Amino acid sequence: MDIFEKFDLVEDRTLGYGHCGRVVLAYSKKNKAKQWAVKLFDDQSDQGEKEKLKHLFTKEVKIRQKLNHPLIASSCVALKYDTHFAICRQFYPNGCLKEKIKSVTEEEAERYLSNISSALHYMHLKRICHMDIKPANILINSYNEAVLTDFDLSMEIPPNVQKWNSYGGTLAYLAPEVSNPHGCDPFKVSFTSFYIA
Repeated sequence: MDIFEKFDLVEDRTLGYGHCGRVVLAYSKKNKAKQWAVKLFDDQSDQGEKEKLKHLFTKEVKIRQKLNHPLIASSCVALKYDTHFAICRQFYPNGCLKEKIKSVTEEEAERYLSNISSALHYMHLKRICHMDIKPANILINSYNEAVLTDFDLSMEIPPNVQKWNSYGGTLAYLAPEVSNPHGCDPFKVSFTSFYIA
């Protein structure tokens, strides 16, 4: 199945950008009232970049398949082609936390911290670390709850591993202890990274 057979992409409505590509708005061809967000992994001409994107896409799909939580954005379909990769998920018309961070009330900040803590606790029970918590990766649903998204940098931590020293993510939001050459506990949550407390 081709993504263009199932969805009409709104090319001029980019919802966000990341290191893998961009997220665009799309409509279901069967039901025009149903909106989706489609993460398009950029097609890179360099073979090394293509392999890296393929790896990130495959890893994100595998991790998403293991997650089923109301505060984690779920995917409906993931598609892989010779020229591109795409992951389709529910569209959140309230946008992401990055867009509203300056207007967040104290009550909302407490709710969002609780929501994301719940999602992370669930992930950590499955020994999955998100690795890129930041306002752009926190969506706001219709109940004004924070929903975690973007799992291409997530890692599955092997059993019995207590210290981890391989991290990715956005430098401005990395916890200071990540730079410890002896590693740090990958399941500790740094609330400074939420940037809203």
